Amino acid sequence: QHGLEETPLQDINSSWGNELDMGKGETLRDFMIWATTEYPAEKKILVIWNHGSGWEKVAEDRDSHLTVPEIRESIEQYREETGDSKLTMIGFDACLMGMFEIAYELKDQTEMVHGSEAYEPLEGWTYNHLLYKLDKNLSNEELAQNIVYDYIESYRNGSVYTSYSVTAAVIDTSKLESLWDDLENFSSELNSILPIYRDKISYSRDNTQRYDQNPNYRDLYDLTLNIETQIPMADSKYYSEKLQDSIDSAIMAEDHWQKPGKLSVDRAHGLTIYFPNEGIKTGYGDLRISQNSWYEFIENFEMGRNSEASFNNLYTSSVDTGTGHNDSVLINGNYNGNASEIKVRLVNSDGKVMNTYDGLVNNGNISNIFLQPTKSGNYLLEIGLYGDSGFLEDHYINNNLFINLQLPDLVANKPKIMIEDEKGDSYQVKNIQNGDIFWIEGDIQNVGTVSSENVTVLVNDNGVEKQFHFTKIEPNQIKTWNIASNASSSGEYNLEIELWS
Repeated sequence: QHGLEETPLQDINSSWGNELDMGKGETLRDFMIWATTEYPAEKKILVIWNHGSGWEKVAEDRDSHLTVPEIRESIEQYREETGDSKLTMIGFDACLMGMFEIAYELKDQTEMVHGSEAYEPLEGWTYNHLLYKLDKNLSNEELAQNIVYDYIESYRNGSVYTSYSVTAAVIDTSKLESLWDDLENFSSELNSILPIYRDKISYSRDNTQRYDQNPNYRDLYDLTLNIETQIPMADSKYYSEKLQDSIDSAIMAEDHWQKPGKLSVDRAHGLTIYFPNEGIKTGYGDLRISQNSWYEFIENFEMGRNSEASFNNLYTSSVDTGTGHNDSVLINGNYNGNASEIKVRLVNSDGKVMNTYDGLVNNGNISNIFLQPTKSGNYLLEIGLYGDSGFLEDHYINNNLFINLQLPDLVANKPKIMIEDEKGDSYQVKNIQNGDIFWIEGDIQNVGTVSSENVTVLVNDNGVEKQFHFTKIEPNQIKTWNIASNASSSGEYNLEIELWS
C-alpha cells in the first residue's frame, strides 16, 4: 500500500555484495544518496534503528559502530553530493539517544531530532501506525506528535510488549542555539561556584532523573530544578530558570510511561546530558559540546577545587540615610586570601532580585556599599566573594533585613469575572455567554508601610473610561471596585487599569 519493496544490496551499490558494515559512515552516505535519488521527496526522515549508547555509539555491527560526528559527516557528504536541503527529521529508534549533545551535533542537517532518554524496547517504533499517517501536508508539529505519542501509547496500552519504561521526544533544531547559550551561562555559573557548593551540585546530580544502567546520563531539565532548589544563590536560580525555558521551547513533543515495577521516568523532560563524576570518556571531546562551558565544568567537577579566600568580618544591616527610617542596606567588612571581586544581590520576599552590585575589591577591605530598593519589605542579602579566576571563594547570606521607605505601594490585582446564579449566589467564571449578566470585580492593595491618600482607579473598559475614588488606603488594606455589564456580543473584553495617588 505504501510502495514498500525489497531491493538487493548490489542494486544500490555494485561493490556491496550481500553483506554490509552498518557501522561505517560510508554505508550511511551511499544509502542516503541512493534512496533520495530513487525516491525523491520534499520531506525526508532518516531513521537509524539499532542498539544505541547515547553520544558514544549507535548502529553497532559486530566490532564497528557509528559515532554521532560520523553521522553528521555522512549527511554532510550526501547533501553536498545531491544538493538536498536539510532532512525533515533524524529519528533514533535506539536506546539512550535523546541527548542534547546529539541533537546539537546534528542541528545543521535536520529540522528535527527524535530520541529516547531511556532504553527502547526491541520492538521499537510503531511503524504500522506511523506509515499510514505520513502525508506531504503533515506539519512538523503533527509529525513529531504522531511519532512520540503513538510510540508511547502502544506500550502504555499494552498492544506492544516492553520490559522497560519508555520515553520519547522530538527536538526543534532551530531552537538549539538559544539552548546552547543558556547552557553556556548555566555551566559557567556551576563552574564558578564549585569551591563552595560542589557537594550540593553533586547531591543535585545524584538526585536527578537517570535512566536504566547508565548513571552518567541525566535529565537536563530535572538537573536545573535540583540546582535551583539546592544552591542558595540568586544567579544560580536565574540561569536554571533560563535554561528551563529554552528546553521547553525546543521540545516539540514529549511523552513517557513507567512500566509498573520498573524504572520511574516521571521526571523525564526530553533531553539528557552527559554528567560523569569519575572523568570524561574518550570521544566526548570530539563533539561540538567540547566548545561549551559544560565541558569545562564537568572537567573541574571531577577534580574539585578548594577555596582560596574567605570573609573575615562582614557587617550588614538596614540603615537610616537621613530619612528618619531604615531605607537602605549598608555593607562593610574585610576578607582574607586571594580575592578580587564582590557580587551583591538584594532579593525580595518573592525571590526577585531588586538590587545588584558587582565591584572590585583589594587589600582585604569591603567599604561602604549601599543598596536602596524601591519598595519596603523583608529582604535577603547575598554576597559572593570571587577570586582572580572567577571562582566563588566565600558566600554570605543575611535573610533578615527589613527596609522601610515610608512610602505607599499600590498594587492592582488581576480583575475577576463574576456572575450571579438564580439563588443570588455570586461566583467567579472564566468565560461568559451571550445574555449573561456579569460584572468585573477588581481590587487595589497597599503593600507599602504608610497610607495612600486620594487614590483614583482609572479603568478603560473597551474604550469606555470609568473612575473610582478612595480617600485613603491603609497599609495592607484592600479596596474593591466593580463594573456591571452584560454580554451583548461575543469576543474578547479588554481592560486597562491605571492608579493615581
